[in-house]
Amino acid sequence: MTALPRVCVLDASIVIKAFLRERDSQQVRDMLRQSEADPDSLLLVPDLLFIECANILWRKVRGERYPDGMARKNLADLRSLSLSSTPTSELMERALEIACAYGITAYDACYVALSELAGAPLVTADDRLAEALSSARFEVLTLRGL
Repeated sequence: MTALPRVCVLDASIVIKAFLRERDSQQVRDMLRQSEADPDSLLLVPDLLFIECANILWRKVRGERYPDGMARKNLADLRSLSLSSTPTSELMERALEIACAYGITAYDACYVALSELAGAPLVTADDRLAEALSSARFEVLTLRGL
C-alpha cells in the first residue's frame, strides 16, 4: 500500500476522494487511515480546505443526485479527521505571489504556500496543478507519484 509522507499538506482534491466513489478513493481512504494510526503523522491543510470540500459536495448534490444527507455526513466525517488547520490569513500574501508567478488560482496557491511554510510536500490529485508547478522548486506529489 502506498503511504502519505509522515508530514505533508493535503489539498481538497485528495481529501474529498475519501468521501466520494472516484478513481483512487480507496487508496486515499487507506492512506488516511494509516496516517491516523501513526502518532508521528501530521496532515496539514489551510482552513480553506473545509469550505472547498463543502462546495464540491454541494456541486454533487445539485448536479449528480448525491443525497444531501450523505453530504452532511461527509462533512461530519471530514471534521473528525486529524487535520492540522492553518488560517488562510497567514498564507494569503505568499499565496498571491505564488499564484501570480505560476498562473494558478490563489486557492491552489494557498496549499503551496502552506507546503513551503511547513517545509513539507503538497499532495494533490490535481494533475493540472502539479503540471503548472513542475518547473518550480516546490515539492508536489500526486497519487501516482506516491
